[in-house]
Amino acid sequence: MKIFTEALLASFIAAAVSGCTALHSSYERPELTEYAFTHGGQPAGAEKGEINPDFWLAFNDPYLTALTEEALAARNDYRQAVLTARKALKEAEITDTNMIPTVDASLGSGASRPLRHGSHSSLYGKSGISVSYEADLFGRLSAERKAQALSAEAALQDARAARLSIAGTVAKLYWSLLYYQDAIKLYRENLESSMARMKLMQLRYDSGKISELDLSESRVEVVTMLSQIQDNETKLRNTISAINVLRNRVPDTPVENRGTLEDVFLPEINPGLSGDVLRFRPDMAAQEARLRAALASKDKARLDMYPRLSLTLGVSAGGSTNIVDFFRNPAGSIAGMLAFPFLNYYQNSLRVDLAELSRDSAEVSFVYKYYNALSEVQQALNNAAWFRQQHEYERMQLDLRRKNEEMYQTRYANGKVSFKDLLEARVARRNTELAILSNKESILNSLKDLAMTMGGF
Repeated sequence: MKIFTEALLASFIAAAVSGCTALHSSYERPELTEYAFTHGGQPAGAEKGEINPDFWLAFNDPYLTALTEEALAARNDYRQAVLTARKALKEAEITDTNMIPTVDASLGSGASRPLRHGSHSSLYGKSGISVSYEADLFGRLSAERKAQALSAEAALQDARAARLSIAGTVAKLYWSLLYYQDAIKLYRENLESSMARMKLMQLRYDSGKISELDLSESRVEVVTMLSQIQDNETKLRNTISAINVLRNRVPDTPVENRGTLEDVFLPEINPGLSGDVLRFRPDMAAQEARLRAALASKDKARLDMYPRLSLTLGVSAGGSTNIVDFFRNPAGSIAGMLAFPFLNYYQNSLRVDLAELSRDSAEVSFVYKYYNALSEVQQALNNAAWFRQQHEYERMQLDLRRKNEEMYQTRYANGKVSFKDLLEARVARRNTELAILSNKESILNSLKDLAMTMGGF
């Protein structure tokens, strides 16, 4: 969904800093500690300014892409963020006119007749045009324009952050859907094996070869499979419902998907990442824009105490003559007024103090956000690296679990272990298979989290 042309915002900011700025404060970024991330990497091109905010495209899944675009088009909170940004741009556009002359015009006519005498009526008319202009002697008006333009930039970044958040929610739900589908398939395969074993155990029990306890244990295994299938089917339906909420659709609308987690592509992460990557994060950009806007607002509050020069040019015509001569006697005038706001020093100084506190508060928020963002990126890198390593461990565990199950099967057939021992080996193998599925989902979510902490892939 196209929000609006960024060049339009750039033009507002350029206009806001034009004019007299000699008395404006120079923005200096708060002193921040440089940081190089470890235990991870970055998507190719991140250091070159090539990060794509549409991070979901990196997974090469057309179904995820379609769902994300549909959700972005349907979500009311994202649309509200876009409208808020557009309103802020419109307010900046209105403020941008504060150094354009204001034009007023009036036109009127009337008639008069003496009440005591029956003399003829006299017609009269009057018109006037005035142009008012405030000279931006000390940069007060340009400071106001700058503050409003930077507030609009912050609103734009808020809309981008909302877009990123919704896309992250869609991706998380989509991968949960794939996980539940895979888990149900795995449980059903195990159910078929469990039911076949239960029939075999029934035959062996009828022939007196096993105890009733072994037969009961086989039945418990079947019931457990049925319960797990129903549990995951319920979670699958709830996930589909949650996805449809994002799409503005009824809960049971089918959701097209890739079908299995195993086929989802994992983007490559290259080594090397610096703290400068935070420049791509929309929430950080919004926070810094608000800090700069607060500084401009402080300048405006301070410059409000300086003298103001207003000029008014007027042209008028008319008088107590025949209305035919209405436009024959125009008269022009020009007036200037110099205001001295510093005479109300106490009230204005309080406004300056308040603006200073607002700027300080914005700086504290920005610094906190910066270090918190660094922590989020570092944790996302750590998690992405760990889940990938864990995936390898669990693959090795599954090979061992399968071998153990085969050995327990042989030992049980020879009467060396109980059926409960064999059942525990099967449960361990099945849990490892589920853990591998869950781990694949965790890898995907860790990559999604990394993309969101950096502003894209």
